[in-house]
Amino acid sequence: MLENFLQKRNLTKEIIKEFEIGFAAKDKSIYETLKNNEIDDYAIFNSSLLSGNENRNFFNDRLIFPIHDKFGNIVAFSGRDITGLGNPKYLNSSETIVFKKNEAMFNYYHAKDEIIKTNEVLIVEGQFDCIALW
Repeated sequence: MLENFLQKRNLTKEIIKEFEIGFAAKDKSIYETLKNNEIDDYAIFNSSLLSGNENRNFFNDRLIFPIHDKFGNIVAFSGRDITGLGNPKYLNSSETIVFKKNEAMFNYYHAKDEIIKTNEVLIVEGQFDCIALW
């Protein structure tokens, strides 16, 4: 399913690497992975990566796009359903101390030098539109 979705959207290995695109499988592995990397429970449960108290991935079966702040730090995630059954189609991290949705713009960190150089900004609807312009 994932490979078909990536092909349909023309997401090459180069694009996946450039935009740091990931995938959240439908399992509990994210909690164990974070714990194994010595991330404490407070940070994990405030990250919007888990759903409820079940240690279940919030972004089950979703392509994951990182949202960076202006310094390049990942502050949130946006997850796109790949099954065609997901409702909503997109899920976003909850707002936190470091992530305010109205202050974030996908790909701004990578585009900011060009924006300053040309004094122009192209605003598009979503991540795939942005990637198509790359």
